[in-house]
Amino acid sequence: MGAWAKVALTVLVVLVPGGFLLALAFAFFRVLRTGWKAAQSGAPGQAVSLRAVVARVDLRDVMRLARRR
Repeated sequence: MGAWAKVALTVLVVLVPGGFLLALAFAFFRVLRTGWKAAQSGAPGQAVSLRAVVARVDLRDVMRLARRR
C-alpha cells in the first residue's frame, strides 16, 4: 500500500463516523482473500469452501494487518 493510501485510510478512520469499522472490514477482507488464495494453491483441483476459509481467519491476523497498514 502506498503512502497516499495510508494517509487516506488514516483520514477515513479519524474523520468519518464508522471509519474504524470500514478499516477493520478492509483488513478482514484482505486476510480472507489471502486465505482464499492459499487454500486454492494448497489444494489444486479440489473445491475450496468459503466456510472453511472463514473458519481459519484469526482475529490476530486481522489486527496485525490493520496495525501494519
